[in-house]
Amino acid sequence: MAPNQNQVAVGLGSNLHNRFDFLVQAAEALCALPFLREPQFSPIYETAAVDCPDPRPFLNAAACFLCHEHPEVLLTALQGIEQQLDRRRPYRNAPRTIDLDLLLFGNRKIETPRLQVPHPRFHLRLFVTTPLAQIAPDRRHPDLNCTLAELDQHLRQTQQDANPSPTLHTRQWSRTFH
Repeated sequence: MAPNQNQVAVGLGSNLHNRFDFLVQAAEALCALPFLREPQFSPIYETAAVDCPDPRPFLNAAACFLCHEHPEVLLTALQGIEQQLDRRRPYRNAPRTIDLDLLLFGNRKIETPRLQVPHPRFHLRLFVTTPLAQIAPDRRHPDLNCTLAELDQHLRQTQQDANPSPTLHTRQWSRTFH
């Protein structure tokens, strides 16, 4: 890895309309960003809505990349992809065509008015930890001093009732992203 590159993790989610197609379009848009390389995508999971007033289930996945750009530039690009895919924010935790969350940016801890990394709640949500642990099990959480696989296992053991386990979706990526 070049010195100016960081391993980044992005969460993908959708619970409106054709959820699968929105995930595919978002994955393609992420891979088209010139400053992201070596994409890895998790399997796609179906999950119950968490902290969302709309009960429609989500499709969730995670992606890891090498990034050679500033975190704020990546955040702006993620928000641009959301806008292209008609993401609306009428209220907090509203249903969405696509949600792209910057979960990790190397081992950095970032706190600005626009961005907090590691994502402040991802370590509490199986719909994030399960797909992320599939593609980066040995990656360490910068604040919690544990691997993503350990974090996912801990959540499964302690929050099963309040945070149901994601299930593999019947449809999966039909192509490899480059």
